[in-house]
Amino acid sequence: MKFVIKETGAEKDLVYLDVNGCELTQDILYQSGAVGDYVNYDFAREAYVIEQADYDWWADYIANAERDAAELGVLLDTYGPEVWWIVNVEIGGGVDYTDHHAAYQRAFKRIRAEMEESKCKAI
Repeated sequence: MKFVIKETGAEKDLVYLDVNGCELTQDILYQSGAVGDYVNYDFAREAYVIEQADYDWWADYIANAERDAAELGVLLDTYGPEVWWIVNVEIGGGVDYTDHHAAYQRAFKRIRAEMEESKCKAI
């Protein structure tokens, strides 16, 4: 997704790829409500205009989301699909975008603790 930084006019790209390689940057920004609020499309430039601080926030958000998706993949490979129950309990029902990464990390911590505990009980 192409952006123009409001303060400098610099053009920057921001790309979020899910674990299947699907580009979801535009979906995330539209669903968050950012587009139309503080991110606006400039038809002449064919790019979204954004302030540097907001661009930096979204760049961090996307980097964390990609790391969280990769970590979830490892947990699914390690413990199986039952980890989704914990993720849904911790994150389901809506988590503010500012708390997504922390919520996933809480879920991952709980998954490791509960799965290791159940593994020990099985032995």
